[in-house]
Amino acid sequence: MPDPRTPLSELTDDAVASLGDCYAALAAVPVGTPERRRTLGATAASKLLHGLRPRTLVPWDEAIARRLHGARDAEAYVAHHRLNREWARRLLADSGLDEEALAASYGCPGRPLAKMLDDYTYIKLTRSDTR
Repeated sequence: MPDPRTPLSELTDDAVASLGDCYAALAAVPVGTPERRRTLGATAASKLLHGLRPRTLVPWDEAIARRLHGARDAEAYVAHHRLNREWARRLLADSGLDEEALAASYGCPGRPLAKMLDDYTYIKLTRSDTR
C-alpha cells in the first residue's frame, strides 16, 4: 500500500501496479454469517481502500468500473488508478494549482482530488440526469 500522505498524482508506476493484488485479496475476504456466506466484493473493497488512503486511492462502483474498464477485477482496478492518476496530473498541470488550492477553487476545501475525480465519474457515468 502507498504511504497515506501520497497524493494520487504522485503514485509511481510500481505503486499502481501493486494495487491490484491488494484490491483482489480484500474483495475476496469472506463476510456475512455462516448461513449467508459471501465476499466483501469489488465496490466495498474499493471504498474501504479509499477510506484507508483518501488522498491516494479512488473508489468506484459497478457502473463506473464497467463503463470505464469493462470489469471489476484487479486488472481493471489498476487501470482505474492509472487513468485517474493521469487525470489528476492533467488537472493540476492545466490549472497551475496544487491539490488543496484546486479543491478550494471548486468550493470544497480539504476534499482529496481522488474523491473529486470519483464524484465526477459518479455524476457523469451513473446519474441519468447528466447523460
